[in-house]
Amino acid sequence: MRKIAILAVLGVFVSTLALFPTVAYAVNSENDVNKVTKSGNEYKTSEEELKIDNDIRGDLFAAAETLYVDGEIGDNLFAAAGGIVVNGDVRNDVFLAGAYIVINGDIRGDVKIAGGEVYINSDLITGDVMVMAGKLSVADEVEILGEKEVYSGMLSEGVVDNPVDLSGYNPESNKVMFGDKEYNFDSSGVVTLFTGAGLVMGFFWKLLMLASMILAGYLVLRLFPVLTETTLGTMNKAMVKSTLLGMGVYVVAPLVALVLLFSLIGFKVLVLLAMLGGLCIYLSGVYSSYAVGRWILVMMGNEKTGRAIPLALGMFVVELTLFIFGLLPFIGWLLVFVIRGVLYSWATGALVLNKYRSMQTIKPKKK
Repeated sequence: MRKIAILAVLGVFVSTLALFPTVAYAVNSENDVNKVTKSGNEYKTSEEELKIDNDIRGDLFAAAETLYVDGEIGDNLFAAAGGIVVNGDVRNDVFLAGAYIVINGDIRGDVKIAGGEVYINSDLITGDVMVMAGKLSVADEVEILGEKEVYSGMLSEGVVDNPVDLSGYNPESNKVMFGDKEYNFDSSGVVTLFTGAGLVMGFFWKLLMLASMILAGYLVLRLFPVLTETTLGTMNKAMVKSTLLGMGVYVVAPLVALVLLFSLIGFKVLVLLAMLGGLCIYLSGVYSSYAVGRWILVMMGNEKTGRAIPLALGMFVVELTLFIFGLLPFIGWLLVFVIRGVLYSWATGALVLNKYRSMQTIKPKKK
């Protein structure tokens, strides 16, 4: 029941990219992962080349230096690699991240891709297509039934000589070409293209800020180990209660601040509460990301990994997910607000709940 509850809250992050196997590959690179669950899902990682020749009954989570998916995928495909070739058909959605990506099989669902060079050679894609890439090339015979949303510096449609393998990809250098021009067109949906150079610079700036966040967060975990573990314990054991309490705190706090602001004696208290509130919000961001990273590693069977790895993983998952959702038109900002709000409320409620419990247990001694 506990795992189901955690999955319900954090599933939105896991469903965006193949981050489970990516972490297993980065953390445990000396031992490749090959795991099959009772439901038919398969988790596979490799330090070098990985070929999936067999059919998969459920989801496939895969990560490698180069990845070939030749079998049919019965459900969703989540993959991250330097070079990816999908030759088999996928019966549901596809989420890919890599420097060089080629899709040759048919996709009976949505396609979400973040990559350097992306080539789509499928005969049929029944769902929506969202691609963020330096270069995107769509073959002439591809039929896309859903909408298309593309962020790319170079776009080619109706191509007759698309590559069908990884012959143009160099895994040693990971070099890919990025365009520097801007294109706009409308075809079977709303498509907006930004400059590839600006997109890449923005992405690397995000990575730089993420590294700074991880470093500061790690210092928090090391300086306050007891607070960290007690907060994580409450977040796991009382997840719904913590989240609702945190939401209540964020609703009530502005009202209390207004009362103190216009009162004659409450200004100093307001300053103190503002400082504590800022610290609480920052800790909530760190602890919620840390909890996400720990949960992912537990699901992958890597529980004893210290503090740095789960924190880095959690922050990467959260920030990348919010970045991708933020690209969605109209509702992107709302999704980002809701997801971040739930995460922060989860951790804030746990902090407040722990403080309340400690105040109840520590009572003055009677003389």
